Amino acid sequence: DAVGGARVLEAALTLVRPRGTVVSVGAHFDQSFALPVNRAFAEELTVTFAIGDAMRLRDRLLPLVAAGVIDPTVVVTERVGLADVPAAYERFARHEAVKILIDM
Repeated sequence: DAVGGARVLEAALTLVRPRGTVVSVGAHFDQSFALPVNRAFAEELTVTFAIGDAMRLRDRLLPLVAAGVIDPTVVVTERVGLADVPAAYERFARHEAVKILIDM
């Protein structure tokens, strides 16, 4: 997972194989989540959360982005100019956007 809400986490848990691991990186919109405990126990699933530390890892990440190995744009839901920032924050607060880039 790379930020989002319950739907993304549900999808990851649906797709994970027995004894697999779901790693959720970033903040979530939802305050709680109904973990399928019976399945997680029976299939020995691991679910872990991480905030992510792009600044600490930038020396490792940026060369991968530059080489095209990692595409960070897959999590971008929209791009806005400075004039549109207030409306973009409103959409973010309503959970209509996940990652917004501001063009300056």
